[in-house]
Amino acid sequence: LKLQFLYFIGIMADRRKTIALRVMGGISAGALGTLGLMAGSSLGRKQQVGNEVSFERVRIPEEERMKTFSSIADTYDWYIERDEYLMGLMFLRWRLMRQAAGNVLEVGTGTGRNVSYYPKGTHVTYTDQSEEMLAVTKQKLDTEKIDPTGYRLQQMKSNKLDFPNNTFDTVTSTFGLCSYEDPIASLNEMQRVCKPDGRILLLEHGLGHYSWINRWLSDRAAQHARKFGCVWNKPIRSLIEEAGMKVVEAKRYHFGTTYYYTVEPNKTTIPRRTGTRGVFTES
Repeated sequence: LKLQFLYFIGIMADRRKTIALRVMGGISAGALGTLGLMAGSSLGRKQQVGNEVSFERVRIPEEERMKTFSSIADTYDWYIERDEYLMGLMFLRWRLMRQAAGNVLEVGTGTGRNVSYYPKGTHVTYTDQSEEMLAVTKQKLDTEKIDPTGYRLQQMKSNKLDFPNNTFDTVTSTFGLCSYEDPIASLNEMQRVCKPDGRILLLEHGLGHYSWINRWLSDRAAQHARKFGCVWNKPIRSLIEEAGMKVVEAKRYHFGTTYYYTVEPNKTTIPRRTGTRGVFTES
């Protein structure tokens, strides 16, 4: 079934200029993405209702997730292209990636949906656990005719990054925390390999501001996870806070389900756990 929403995205602004991005369209219930076409802040006061959900029950074994990623690599872009366009996610990707500078690490590259957004002069290391996903990324890099000396691709896990401490000026991850086996360990690895004065750029989806949308996501989380290997009802803000990251900029869109974060690594943070927590409250 198609859930039809006819909303305008509100104005997204930064310090230098304001960009009005208006979009109308429908969102497929099975598509990777978040619900709604409107920033949560534009809805007025948030409902003061507990939003506790458990995603432990829909945790997908790593072996099964990797098989899923391999099987959807060739069709993934086709499936989500329309929804990303209608929701303005391409704009958010561009806006976030333009902050990248110097030696850049992208964690959880997937099919390389950010390759055209990095500023000139950056050197990007694209990493992903899926060989098939990285192959699609390589095709895009070739199509975009990006200088091969300006990037490299490496297959590796997000929670076991094979780089020395303080290697990268910028670390990026877009819509990856939903798919990582251990999101806290992955965030800690990002902090470890990022230079002390570097930045970590995150664009993610997860629990929203409102209990009704969180129930909707949670009711469908198992089906979505089996189809895409993505658990879309994780409490992203809580994960970032638990990792001890220093938040520089935080914005929420699409009823709070899309997270746009710029953070700095906290080099004093000691990993407090591994594994996946069960119950969260997100506001």
